[in-house]
Amino acid sequence: MRRLGLSMVLALAVLAPGCSSSPVNLTPGAMPSAKPTVTPSSKPTATPSPKPTATPSVKPTATPSVKPTATPSPKPTATPSPTPRPDRNFKVLYDFKTNEAPYGGVTALNGSLYGSFYEVKGYGAGVYVLNASGAERVLNANFLFTGEPTAINGLLYLIGYVGNLDNASAGLYSMTPSGSSKLISSFSGVPVFTMPVGKLISVDGTLYATDLGDNTDAEDESNFGSEYAVSPTGTSSVLYHFTGSNAGEYPAAGLLYWNGNLYGTTSCYQAYYENYDCGGSVFSLTLAGTETTLYQFKVADDGLGPFSSLIYLHGLLYGTTAIGGRGNGTVFAISPSGAEHVVYAFKGEPDGSEPMANLTAVGDALYGTTVNGGANGLGTIFRVSTSGTEEVVHSFSQADGAHPYSGLIYQGGMLYGTTTGGGAAGSGTVFQRKL
Repeated sequence: MRRLGLSMVLALAVLAPGCSSSPVNLTPGAMPSAKPTVTPSSKPTATPSPKPTATPSVKPTATPSVKPTATPSPKPTATPSPTPRPDRNFKVLYDFKTNEAPYGGVTALNGSLYGSFYEVKGYGAGVYVLNASGAERVLNANFLFTGEPTAINGLLYLIGYVGNLDNASAGLYSMTPSGSSKLISSFSGVPVFTMPVGKLISVDGTLYATDLGDNTDAEDESNFGSEYAVSPTGTSSVLYHFTGSNAGEYPAAGLLYWNGNLYGTTSCYQAYYENYDCGGSVFSLTLAGTETTLYQFKVADDGLGPFSSLIYLHGLLYGTTAIGGRGNGTVFAISPSGAEHVVYAFKGEPDGSEPMANLTAVGDALYGTTVNGGANGLGTIFRVSTSGTEEVVHSFSQADGAHPYSGLIYQGGMLYGTTTGGGAAGSGTVFQRKL
């Protein structure tokens, strides 16, 4: 097996009136008393009339006028951005340890959640189970690498690799809820099964698996991915092999079965980044292996790079593209005949950015995750209507996880999923979000 590099917080001043002057009190001068003059008896002497003393007039003191003081206009105070309220409907069920990290999402079986993990050290990989209270237990760690487990008819099915890095072989395994595994089929045919992506699906007892292909080997430019079929008896065959032509390259998600046909997407990311000629495709596939390209993503405004599987709702197929739109990815809809339109184009922080997983329908609403964006730039859970009204349901904050690459499942009023980073050890989380 060739190793694959897996490749968002004045009071107004009023002056008192000026001082008023008190009136000046002047006392009028006293009039002198007239002394009588002794007059000889011959002629009396006339007594002159006294002249009145003039009382000076009082000039009023002018009260100075008070000039009004201009009241400065108050400066506007900036309103701080509101602190995001804690999401009381969100809960971390499990924090992965430093030597383990989730690969893909989870599947529900018998009231528990199952998923696969790989070790950061030692390359050991396996399957874990979480009970309703979040207690984790490793079921099986005997694999070099595993794809996502899928619950079918009471058992888990997954693609697993055994051996060593230089000489690993892939097989389809079944596993009981207690962890006992059994090899169903060793994949045969050319090319060699390289990288399992998405979940398996079952149609009339036949299991279908998607192989991403090998986009890291410059010497092998023909392995652009394949769709495999495994019969109930364990016989495997290549249902369709992508050749890098108009059918697209590198299917990065599992298949959808609807109305007698299989539907899927190709990410076509290598060609897109190299020459901008290919942004991915939506295709249909008959159970006999006849492929039809329904739509090719070519214009950035339309969306580029679908890494998600498709879901069916009200006559249309829905999926996501990781880039394009406004530059942050899209939710798109396409009819079974190939008529496509963008339902919503993500805006980036505080909105989501880069959706890379499948959508989940709950009633008439679509739920999904974005790897980046949100209030903290660490990814989101979002809800979007089929008419294009979108809302961020949860923004990841590092403590509760970061960068969810996988999609969600809905069980009993709850959404469940995983993040590849954040949490107590920085290794990722399993979470639930109540609706």
